[in-house]
Amino acid sequence: MNSEVLLNGLFALLGAGIGGGASIWATRIQLKKQDEQNKINDKKNEQLAKDAKEEKRVLTKNIIETFLINEINDNLEKILWLEPSLIEGYGSQSHKSVMTGFKYESHEFEQVKLKLMEITTVETLTVIKIYQMFYMLQNTQIDSSLSRFNEKEFNYIVEAYKLADDFVFTYFEKKLKHYGN
Repeated sequence: MNSEVLLNGLFALLGAGIGGGASIWATRIQLKKQDEQNKINDKKNEQLAKDAKEEKRVLTKNIIETFLINEINDNLEKILWLEPSLIEGYGSQSHKSVMTGFKYESHEFEQVKLKLMEITTVETLTVIKIYQMFYMLQNTQIDSSLSRFNEKEFNYIVEAYKLADDFVFTYFEKKLKHYGN
């Protein structure tokens, strides 16, 4: 009987060892499968995020090209005469004497600005910066000369002007290439 108990105990121990090993092995396989599934899900989420970002970029581009590019171009043409003073820089003689009062157009911008605020892209921020420059140049409540701006404001205007000029030039250059001219 003693040997029978010992034998039963040995088989029980052997069964527990095999069961425990099988359990560990099965757990490792399950963890490996879960890790692989997580990697697949991460790649899918990454692609979804890229797709959403691209969709925002395309939407912004369409809004700008459909509604705003001509308005920006028209406003730039109204302030083209400021360019030499902006190039000369802050504190130049023309900076002190050039007048900035003009009426910029913002009808199209007003129609789409809320939609643009929902879409944060580089293009959106560029457009907002450009219209902020137009507003600053138009606002002549205190003084209508370029000298009313401090150096920081003046540099902001110069930067926004260059952005607007590049923005419009790039758009129309692409359009010309698209139509084969």
